[in-house]
Amino acid sequence: MRNLIPIAVLMIFALVSCQNKKSKSENNELNTTQSKNIQAQIELGEKLYSENICNACHLDKHSDLGPSTKSIVDKYNADGKSITEFLQGKSEPIVDTNKVQIAIMKMNIDTFVKELSGEEIKAIETYMQHSAKN
Repeated sequence: MRNLIPIAVLMIFALVSCQNKKSKSENNELNTTQSKNIQAQIELGEKLYSENICNACHLDKHSDLGPSTKSIVDKYNADGKSITEFLQGKSEPIVDTNKVQIAIMKMNIDTFVKELSGEEIKAIETYMQHSAKN
């Protein structure tokens, strides 16, 4: 009977140890999947940003015709606002622009962005957030 106690303790230890390894493996797989999903969203967002001519006015780091992607992201983040909601027409622009720029932007949104799905618009925002960091 005394010999069974050490064996039982070793078996419990082995089971707990295996469970911890399994949990770590599952977490690593989940993190890898999430990273791949984010990367896919960034790539889709970049493609849509270009195809829908957002980059004609909004360059990554500096202003040309319109505010830079970085300044847009910084302003929306600081105000706790959603770029996706703006692109879906659910909110007004909050970045400093003049009336002509706003009219052009609304025309582009109504012409190009209006046809995009919510998932595609979210991908554009994900790309913009990524672009602003780099």
